[in-house]
Amino acid sequence: YIYMTKGESTKEKAHESEEAAMTRFEKDYHEMLKGAGRYILKKRMEEIKELKNEQRSCKNRFRFQCICQTLNRLEREYEALEGLY
Repeated sequence: YIYMTKGESTKEKAHESEEAAMTRFEKDYHEMLKGAGRYILKKRMEEIKELKNEQRSCKNRFRFQCICQTLNRLEREYEALEGLY
C-alpha cells in the first residue's frame, strides 16, 4: 500500500516507487548522463577485478558458475556504460 503524507500526490509516490525499482545499471546509466562517468566506471572495474580474483580461488562449482554469470553481466554492462563515456 502507498501511504501519502500531507502535501504528496499519488503522482509523486509513483515516481518514487519507479526510482526504487530501477536496477543498478539503470541508476548508473542515468548518473553517466549527468557526468559522473569516471567514478562509475572505476567502481565497476574494481568490482569486476574482485570477482575475477574470487573466481580463481573458488572451489565450489555452483558458486563458480554464479560468479561466471555475474561477471558476464557486469562486463556487458561495463561495455555499454563505457560507450557513453
